[in-house]
Amino acid sequence: MSFKFRLEKVLRVRRLEEDQARDRLLCRQKELKVAEGQLKQLRDERSEIAQFGYAQSDLVLRAAMYKYLERLDDRILKQSQVVADCQTKLAEAQDQWLDARRKKEVLEKLREKRFNEYRREEERALQKVLDDMGSRVRA
Repeated sequence: MSFKFRLEKVLRVRRLEEDQARDRLLCRQKELKVAEGQLKQLRDERSEIAQFGYAQSDLVLRAAMYKYLERLDDRILKQSQVVADCQTKLAEAQDQWLDARRKKEVLEKLREKRFNEYRREEERALQKVLDDMGSRVRA
């Protein structure tokens, strides 16, 4: 008789759920990294424009620089909000993955416990057979 865990299908579903949650987490991490990279790029651009503009003595050029810096500041603000949203989504995905992992681990521990019980019963049955054989040989 072989070992059969009656919740094997549920365990398989839990493993799939954990894999899907992990994939979503990795996707959210990637989205955050891209958003942070875009934010850094905007900040670097702002810094470069500001350095260039402040070195200019032409008032028309400086006025254009200030206008462009205002637009960059707006874009930086919007991108900062995108980064914050990505961080929130990442935290949610992390919680979902941890929850899915816990659910799977509970079933895996239960499966291991049931398997150990099964193995002990098999060993007892084998020992009983061996004891019976030993007692017949002595008799």
